[in-house]
Amino acid sequence: MKCIVGLAAASIILLIGFSIYYHSELQRIKKEQIITYTRMGERATTILPDGTEVILYNNSKLIHTIGDYNESERHIEFSGIGYFAVTKDNHRPFLIDTYGLKVKVTGTKFMLKSCKNREYGELLLAQGSVELESDLTHQKVKVKPGQRALLEYRTGLFQVMSNADTENIDSWQSGMLSFTQKTLSIVLSTTEDYYGVKIILEDSSLLSDRFTGTLPTNDLSQSLRIISEAYGLRFVINGQNVTLQKKHK
Repeated sequence: MKCIVGLAAASIILLIGFSIYYHSELQRIKKEQIITYTRMGERATTILPDGTEVILYNNSKLIHTIGDYNESERHIEFSGIGYFAVTKDNHRPFLIDTYGLKVKVTGTKFMLKSCKNREYGELLLAQGSVELESDLTHQKVKVKPGQRALLEYRTGLFQVMSNADTENIDSWQSGMLSFTQKTLSIVLSTTEDYYGVKIILEDSSLLSDRFTGTLPTNDLSQSLRIISEAYGLRFVINGQNVTLQKKHK
């Protein structure tokens, strides 16, 4: 009888010990952070626990904590350039903490650019609605489909523009950059963002010229070749810097 009691007591102690260990391990796992990041010239796609899809472009990083995500809210930290297709959930808002601002949505598709080395943060909305808040001034704005919101980091103030070009939101996913009668200035700026390079056009008078065409998103040289041939230029790549020059006759 004493032996049976002793075994029962030992089993209870073992069970309690296992329960304490399991609870401790569960709490540790809940606090763990999942980090997705890209380096220069890389692209990565991540699917969050709720099915939200995020495509990260050059030098971007996304962080979410296992225990916090998908409970009362869906919270992440982000920096860089990314495409977001957020799964709709009216009861659990999708919150982004990023450089200079906070983003709040329930379900939507948008491009977000938020980098410390830029003068502005930018959000371009394709579907749904988004609320933005400036960290510096606490100014809040609501963005509608087809609008572009710019945050000037220095002042903490927003500028929202209607009739924005959302053409490249979908084309970025498909691996092509599409332009229809866009200024060369916009084409070069978009190419810079995607490839993580700095492009210098020696003949600035060309910046207002219009361009229609598509550029690949996996070949910088080919993209530059298409642009150069359209304007009678040649390109020189030096590390992360690109110079567009007139062809020598």
